[in-house]
Amino acid sequence: GATLVALRTSDARSAGLIVLPGDFTTEVSTAAGVARAARVRLQEIEIGDIRVSGVDAFVLPDDQLATNLLGMSFLGRLKGFAIEGGRLILNQ
Repeated sequence: GATLVALRTSDARSAGLIVLPGDFTTEVSTAAGVARAARVRLQEIEIGDIRVSGVDAFVLPDDQLATNLLGMSFLGRLKGFAIEGGRLILNQ
């Protein structure tokens, strides 16, 4: 799984993050191979009634990341999580 939350550039932009071309300085391994990413800190991630502040994340070009990923920088700060019946269950 992903160590950090990973966001597609277009989704990061929609969330108000400004990432410039020169910010893509970190090499990361993805399912598509090695990619350049911009490391950011998200003020907050909110999913339903679960809220986690100050979450480290990577922003990757859209062509390098098929979908956003909830990494351990978010999941590891929860009380617990599990996959049941094809659904991700989060506990804070």
